[in-house]
Amino acid sequence: ETLNMVAIAQSTPGVMAVNTAIMLGYRMAGVAGALTGMFATVLPPLIIITIVATFYDLVASNEYVKLVLKGMQCGATALLLNVAIDLLKKQFSKKLFLPIVIILATFVANLFFNVNIMLLVAIDGLVGFFLMRDKKYE
Repeated sequence: ETLNMVAIAQSTPGVMAVNTAIMLGYRMAGVAGALTGMFATVLPPLIIITIVATFYDLVASNEYVKLVLKGMQCGATALLLNVAIDLLKKQFSKKLFLPIVIILATFVANLFFNVNIMLLVAIDGLVGFFLMRDKKYE
């Protein structure tokens, strides 16, 4: 049952943790549980980000803070590259070349031609909607 919830949470728009919390809360206590699950998942990071944003200007010029943020940038970049490589490996292993073409075309359009990323995501969504209806792309 939990695997089904996670599968549904992954396939619905939004953050998987929030989707899972909403579904689990709904399953346990109806609408009140869904709302509680949502707020319990969203509020802590929102509060932390608000506090950090409030004091950011006070510490932004601090050299130690700058170094920490540079290190975090490196870590985030590594994680994004890891996700991208995993996605490409998955498509290659399934021998699905249309997604690979979409990924590479989007990358080239953004990197070399500075096409707006939101426009690219919208175009990719339309391409996926119209060209990837076959069951093999699931």
